[in-house]
Amino acid sequence: MLALVNGHVYTGMEVISDHAVLVEHGHIFDLVALNQVDSDWKVIDLKGLNIVPGFIDLQVNGGNGVLFNDHPSVSALQRIVKAHEKFGTTDLLPVFITGEPAKMRQAVEAVSYCLENNIPGIIGIHFEGPFIAPEMAGIHDPKYILEFDEAVAQILISLKSGYTLITVAPERLTQDQLAKLAGPHIKLAAGHSKAGSTQMAEAFKAGITGVTHLFNAMSQMQQRSPGVVGCTLSAEQIWASIIADGFHVHFVNVRAAWQAKCGKLFLVTDAMPPVGGEIDTFTIGPHTIYHREGKCFTSDNVLSGSALDMATAVRNCIKFAGIEKAEAFRMASTYPAQFLGIKDLGFIKPGYQANMTVCDNEIRVAGIFRRGVYCQVAGAPKCGQS
Repeated sequence: MLALVNGHVYTGMEVISDHAVLVEHGHIFDLVALNQVDSDWKVIDLKGLNIVPGFIDLQVNGGNGVLFNDHPSVSALQRIVKAHEKFGTTDLLPVFITGEPAKMRQAVEAVSYCLENNIPGIIGIHFEGPFIAPEMAGIHDPKYILEFDEAVAQILISLKSGYTLITVAPERLTQDQLAKLAGPHIKLAAGHSKAGSTQMAEAFKAGITGVTHLFNAMSQMQQRSPGVVGCTLSAEQIWASIIADGFHVHFVNVRAAWQAKCGKLFLVTDAMPPVGGEIDTFTIGPHTIYHREGKCFTSDNVLSGSALDMATAVRNCIKFAGIEKAEAFRMASTYPAQFLGIKDLGFIKPGYQANMTVCDNEIRVAGIFRRGVYCQVAGAPKCGQS
C-alpha cells in the first residue's frame, strides 16, 4: 500500500498536482487529495518529479548488446527489458524481423514463456516481415522475404496470450490472406511497402489499422501519388508509429504527422543492441551495422534500426518538434496502449496496472514503477520514503 506524493501526475488525460497516487496490489487504487492519505499507507516522496504512465515501446529489436533475432530466448528478452527500463520503458514488444521460420518459432516460445510465467516487461511480440516488399527491404535479409505462406502465417499468429503486431506490405497479400492473419489481440500494420492508394484503401478495409515507422521504408506522398504516407496521414482511423531520433524523420515531418493524426501517432524506438549497452558494431543477416554518434547504419549508409531510447524520443518531440509535454508523454504510453487495445495500461487511473515512469522536466528518468514495485535508475534523481 503506497502513496506517491509531491509529484506532478500526468494521468494520460490531465495533469494534476497536490494529489497522491495510491497503489495497492500492483494496481492504481485511487488518486486522492493529500489530506485523504491514511496513516497506514507507506508514503513515497516524488520530490517534485513527474510521474506518467509507463512508456510502452512496440518496436524493440534489442538492447544491452543483444539482438532478438540472433537470440530468440527468455534470457535475451530479460536483458533487453533491463536495457530499456532505465529509459522509462515499462512494457515492450520485442521485434523479430524477417528471418528463419525456425527462429520465428523460438521467438514465439520465448515470449510465451515470459507471458505464462508473469515475467515483467514483455507484453507480446512484433513480427516485422516476412511478407514485405523486397524493394523496401532495408536491412531485412532478402532471402527470407516471402510471398504469403500458410505455414509461416500460422507461426505469426501462434502466440496464445499477450498481443501480436504483424507488419506486412499490403500489396503482397490479398484481402483473404490479411483476414487469415487477423484475430483477437492481433494488430496488422503496413510497412516496408510500396503500396499505392487503391491498395492501401483495400488494406484498411481488410483489417490493417496501423502503419509501422511512418515515412521510413514505404512509398512517399507525392502530388499525384499519395503512397503509404499520404494514405496514412489522411485516414483518421489509422494509427501510425514514428521514430523521433532526428535521423529517420525530420522533426518538421514529425510535427506535421502529429498534427495530421490527431491523437493516433505514437513513438517507437526501433532500438538495436547498442541501446543500454556499449557495442559499436553488430550484424543483421548479411549486414554489418555500425553505431556512431547515436546512429545505426551499414557501410553504404542504410539506416539500420536506431540507437534511440524512449526518454530521448519524448525529449526530442518536446524540444525539436514543438509538441507539448503532456502530449509527448501520451505518444509514449497512452496511444500505443490504445492502438494495441490494452485495457489496463497507458493511464494513471483506478484499476490500471501501476506501471509508471518517474522523470524530471528534462525527461531524465529517475526510475519506474512496474506492478507497483519501484526500480530506481542508478545516478538518477531520487525518490524517498517517509
